[in-house]
Amino acid sequence: PTGDFIGDDAAEWLTGLMIALAGRLRLEEATAPLWNLLAVDWDWYQDEGLSALKRIGTTGVVQIAREHYEQSDWTGRLHATSLFAAIRCDESAAAIAEALAIETDDDLRAFLGMSAAEHLDDGLTPLARAVYDENPADPERRDIREYLVALSHLTGQELPERDDWERDIDEFDDRISRLGDPSTHVPEGLLGAWAEDDDAVAFETINDADEPASRGFRVGRNEPCPCGSGRKFKRCCMPST
Repeated sequence: PTGDFIGDDAAEWLTGLMIALAGRLRLEEATAPLWNLLAVDWDWYQDEGLSALKRIGTTGVVQIAREHYEQSDWTGRLHATSLFAAIRCDESAAAIAEALAIETDDDLRAFLGMSAAEHLDDGLTPLARAVYDENPADPERRDIREYLVALSHLTGQELPERDDWERDIDEFDDRISRLGDPSTHVPEGLLGAWAEDDDAVAFETINDADEPASRGFRVGRNEPCPCGSGRKFKRCCMPST
């Protein structure tokens, strides 16, 4: 598909439906075209394309993402990282290690570390741990700990920080649970404005147009979005604030 407007042509919609069908039929022959369609700046193509490639789930899918990783733009590398995490095989493990050896973007390194951790593989643990240790305070890296703790329980692998990390994880989960309490939510229809701070965002409530905003509650980047979508805040409303 080409042109300035995506979604205004019947052929584009047919292509989108074919992407979904290729995934449901697990057509490995469609791997290369599906990868190419991920470059189209349309959420439908990208979401369905990634879903289809994960459904196909073969080493061929990992190989094409691995081959194109270094030449891809930031979004393309993120797509590749998602595939490395979802398709657990030796090819993915090698691709993660290879990507970490060349990747300099801090966020992408964090995502690659998460991909390594999600495999729950002893062989990838050192890579995941090394990425976490680069910046333990980074919210994008904190999730790595959950998988390392789980792997320690499953395999008996020694993890000196396990008790401390597990306690932190439980405290965070408690905070998330409290977000489900209606008493902690912003009243429906209340006007508001977002004020970003390092790794959390404060919601400033506006009760009256003639009164100054008053600070309400803070939402972490990795916490559920207050809009109720079920997605993490950073992947939902935060980019538009």
